[in-house]
Amino acid sequence: MNQGASWITLDVAEWTLTRTDRLTENTHSGVAATNYEKVVPDNSWRLNAPWDQDGPLDSLVTQSKIHIRFKHGSGSVLRQCANTTVESIETVDNNSNDIVRVNMSGKGGVVS
Repeated sequence: MNQGASWITLDVAEWTLTRTDRLTENTHSGVAATNYEKVVPDNSWRLNAPWDQDGPLDSLVTQSKIHIRFKHGSGSVLRQCANTTVESIETVDNNSNDIVRVNMSGKGGVVS
């Protein structure tokens, strides 16, 4: 993630990156059914990561603009979502089964 100029690496247990588009309805007499056209990308993401009180997640708040990288497995392939907005941050404490975790989600940004 990035709140400034450098990328921050997180040990993310699970992530989801959803690539969708905002559509506009453009039905007219020349089509046989409703017609939709792409306007802009409308991406969203979710992640689950261990909480570290001294780590980068603790300084984030909702509405933060960040850059985030999602690593594919143990390889070097990455997906990036630049200039995205943090929508929600949820701290989960289940010490009987696990460590403290953070579930976070966001919207917008450019995926590459």
